[in-house]
Amino acid sequence: MLYVAGQIIIYSALFAHPLGVALANVCRALFMLAAAYKIVWDLARANIRLRVLFAGVIALSLAPIVSSGEKMLLLTSVFVLSCYQSDYLRICKTILITLLLGCAVVFLLGILGVLESTTYDGVNSLTGESQTRHAFGFGYMNYIGTLFVSICLAHLIVRNRGFGIPDALAWCVAALFLYFVVGTKTSTFLLVIMLWLVLLLRLSERCGWQRMATRVLALVAAASALVGIVLPLVFRFDSPLLVSINEIIGGRLSYARACFENYPMTLFGSSVPFVSVNEALETGVPVLTLDNAYAHLLVCYGVISLLVVLGAYGALLVLSIRHCDLITMVLVAVMVISGSFEGYLFAFPGCMILARLLAGSTNTRAAVGDCES
Repeated sequence: MLYVAGQIIIYSALFAHPLGVALANVCRALFMLAAAYKIVWDLARANIRLRVLFAGVIALSLAPIVSSGEKMLLLTSVFVLSCYQSDYLRICKTILITLLLGCAVVFLLGILGVLESTTYDGVNSLTGESQTRHAFGFGYMNYIGTLFVSICLAHLIVRNRGFGIPDALAWCVAALFLYFVVGTKTSTFLLVIMLWLVLLLRLSERCGWQRMATRVLALVAAASALVGIVLPLVFRFDSPLLVSINEIIGGRLSYARACFENYPMTLFGSSVPFVSVNEALETGVPVLTLDNAYAHLLVCYGVISLLVVLGAYGALLVLSIRHCDLITMVLVAVMVISGSFEGYLFAFPGCMILARLLAGSTNTRAAVGDCES
C-alpha cells in the first residue's frame, strides 16, 4: 500500500511542490523499510538456494544504480521479493483499493481546484483533429492512463472468473474516458487489448479450447517482446513503413534510436539526461524520452537487466502454462505488449504481475482438468 500510495503522489500535481516530494519520499522510505524487514524475515527461514536467488536479484538491481543512477529496478525487485509466500489475491485487493481511493482523492482535489488541473491543446495523431487533454489534478495525462491500466489489471486478478458484462462495460467507459477526455491513446489501446483477450479467454473456456488459448497467448507474448526489442534497433527515417509506425506510436521509435546512437549499450546501463514532454514545453529543449521499456532497459539498465526481466516474464509464462493459469497469461501478454509503448514492464504496474512468481495462494488458476482439452 505504501509503494502504491507513493506512486500516486508522484503521478499527481502535488509532486511538483516540495510537500509532494517529501510525502512521496516518506512513502517510499517506509515501504523499503517494511519490505527489507519482510525479506530478512523470509531469508532467516529459507534454504541456501533461495538466499542465493534473493542476493543475486538484489545485486543485479543495485548494479544499474552504480552505473547509471537508475533506481526503479531496485524498487521493483524489492517489491517482488517482499511478496514471497504472501497471499497474492490479498496483495492485489490492497493495491486495487489503494489505487481507487488515491485516484478518487486526486480527481476530487483537481476538480475542486486544490491541485492544479492542467489542460493541453494538441492534435490527435490518429485522427488529425484538435484535442484538449485534461490532467484532472495529475502531473500529466499519461499518468492517469497508467493508473487506469493498473486498476484494470488488479481488478481482473481480483474478479477472475467472476469477470462479466458489468466489468467489461466499466472497462469500456474507462477506455472512452481515457481517449476522448484525457487523450491517452496508448492506455486506451492497452485497455482494449486487455478486454479482447479476456473475452477470447471466456470464449475458449466455453468452447473447451483452453489448451489452444495457452499456446496462442504464449505466441503473442513472445512475438510482442521480439517486435518491441527489434523495431527500435532497426528503425530508419528512410523507411516509410517504420516512419508511419513511429508517427502512430508518438515518436517512440525515433526517441529510442536517438538514445542508441548517443549512449552505448553496456552490461549495467548508461546515464541519460532525459527531457520530458513537460520540460520540453517549458524550456524549448527537444524531447528525449524512452517509453519503450525494452530500449529503456537496454540503455539505462544494461543488457543483463533486460535478460533478467525477460527471463522473469518467461518463467511466469511457463508457470502459468503449467497450471493452465489463463488470467496470468493474459496479464503477461498485456505487459509484454505494453513494453513497446510504456515502461510498465519493469516498473509499476509490472511489479504487481511479477510478484506472482514468488507469492503464495491465488485464485487465478484454472480448475483441475480445465486444460485437458
